[in-house]
Amino acid sequence: MATSPRKHAVPAPGETPRRQVINDLAASINDFVPVANVTERAQLLADLAAQNPPFVPSPARPLLVYRADAPAPNRLEVNDGAGFRPVAPVGGTFVGTLNQFGQIAIPHGLDYVPTMASVVMSLDLASGTIGEDIPRDYVATVYTITAVEIRARITNIRVSTWAGNGLRVALAWTAR
Repeated sequence: MATSPRKHAVPAPGETPRRQVINDLAASINDFVPVANVTERAQLLADLAAQNPPFVPSPARPLLVYRADAPAPNRLEVNDGAGFRPVAPVGGTFVGTLNQFGQIAIPHGLDYVPTMASVVMSLDLASGTIGEDIPRDYVATVYTITAVEIRARITNIRVSTWAGNGLRVALAWTAR
């Protein structure tokens, strides 16, 4: 066996092709696999783990899938051993009300825990009333990321000033 410049397992010069060499070549091609949804993606991962030798995604050999039911910019997903995540960053804007501790939960709609998230509080809202009096030194920071939501806290906020007033803020978020 030899390795091609594209990192495929190929027969060595003069080696007689065997069935195992052809299997190794096919297994070494790291193309993306089209899947319909997360169920088919999970089945693919299980099928790959059950083959001989088993394939387990790693940084050296990631698994790439094209998931048809994912949002348009995030259909290409990668698993490098740490679970699936979109190749492109995901994000959105969320407008909500802070609780009495200056915190807000941002639902992200992903089916996994993002590896990174950041939020930025917006003071320029279309209505001109939501959060218009928020001092500019207040900053939104992430403190919890789950498979369902990102929790952010507004730092430097004087909770006593805003408690019970239903302060609404807009947060733009990104995650990977």
